Amino acid sequence: MKIFVVKNKQFIGTLSEEIGKIRFVYNDEIPAGSYFQGLKEKENISSNLFPIFENMLPEFEQLNFIKAQNNISTQIEVLLYLTDIHGSYEFYTQNDFDKLELQKQNIFNFIDTKEEILDNNYTFPNILDYSLSIDDSILYPNGLANSKVIGLSGYQYKFSIIKDDINKTI
Repeated sequence: MKIFVVKNKQFIGTLSEEIGKIRFVYNDEIPAGSYFQGLKEKENISSNLFPIFENMLPEFEQLNFIKAQNNISTQIEVLLYLTDIHGSYEFYTQNDFDKLELQKQNIFNFIDTKEEILDNNYTFPNILDYSLSIDDSILYPNGLANSKVIGLSGYQYKFSIIKDDINKTI
């Protein structure tokens, strides 16, 4: 299986899985100084899904639900079924990738922009004067009720949101 990884409408690289090995290879246009944390080589190989991608996966029942619903057998295939992924990542099959319109983007390196971010005197916590508009079907999805999984901080169902700065809604 081979998946095309896109971030902010720019092709980043390919993620593939073959016989217990997962491989991520950067697109030739991505400069080495912009490589992601944990994926520091042009070609990266692991027996497990790389943490940068694994951290995008939902937890416990939600992950099992997606796998069962789509008959998923590989570690990477579940990425194709995620929506509203944190960090503007998108994952495509070859066929869907070929139809995609990509855009050239500036790629920022965290180390290069860290001081600029930290020198802006941000105050925490940031409390937004926004209204919350999330449907109950998202807050309480079918198939995820009554979790028996308890972690250090308890059961936490997670989902992505869209923050609309113009209308001040979440």
